[in-house]
Amino acid sequence: MSNCTKCGSEVTSVTYEMNGGLCMLCKKGAEHCAHCHKRSLSILKTPLGKLCMRCAHVLDALANTGPNYKELVSIEQVSDWLDEVLPSRLPDDVVGFVFNLASNAAQGYDLNLVGTPNCDLSDPDWACNDVWSTDGCRFAALSNSKLPEWETVIERLITIVSNYLVSGSCGEVLRSADAVGVGFVDGDLHLVWQRN
Repeated sequence: MSNCTKCGSEVTSVTYEMNGGLCMLCKKGAEHCAHCHKRSLSILKTPLGKLCMRCAHVLDALANTGPNYKELVSIEQVSDWLDEVLPSRLPDDVVGFVFNLASNAAQGYDLNLVGTPNCDLSDPDWACNDVWSTDGCRFAALSNSKLPEWETVIERLITIVSNYLVSGSCGEVLRSADAVGVGFVDGDLHLVWQRN
C-alpha cells in the first residue's frame, strides 16, 4: 500500500503507479460534499451548497422542495456513479460484472455493481458469487415523483448500461470482463454484453 500524494489516503501500489501517485478520486477531480463531507465526483450545485448526489437526493426528498424529476434513473446519475466507483482496470479475480437492482419499499431502488469470479452463461447462478463490489447507489422517489414499475426501471437500466459500455469514460473496464449483466437480486439476469 502507498499513500496518495495529494490527499494522503491509502491506495494500492497498482493504482498509485497507474495514476502517478494519486488515488482514483484525486485523479478524477473529486470534491467534498458540504453535507456528509465525503469526496465525490458527482457533486451537484444546490441552494444548500455543493452536495454529492446521495445527499442532494435525500435532502430533496426530506424537504420536498427540489425539482420534480421526470426520470427516476438518469443516464447522468448512473454514468457519474460508475465514473466514481469503477477502478481504472479490471479488478483481480473478476471475470464478469453484474448490476444488481433491489426494490427499497416506497423509497426507490438500490443499485450496486459486483464482480464475479466466473461467467458460465449456461449456469443461471453464475452471478450469485462476487469477489468485488461497489458501494450502492440509491435512485430515490423524489418530491412528487411516482415510483415507476420494476419493468420500466430494468428496461431503462439496460439501455443506460448498454450506452455506458460504448461511450462511458470507464466503459473499457466493463468490456474487459467476459460478460456484463443487469437484473434484480433474486430475479432474471439480462445479459447486456458478452466478449466474443
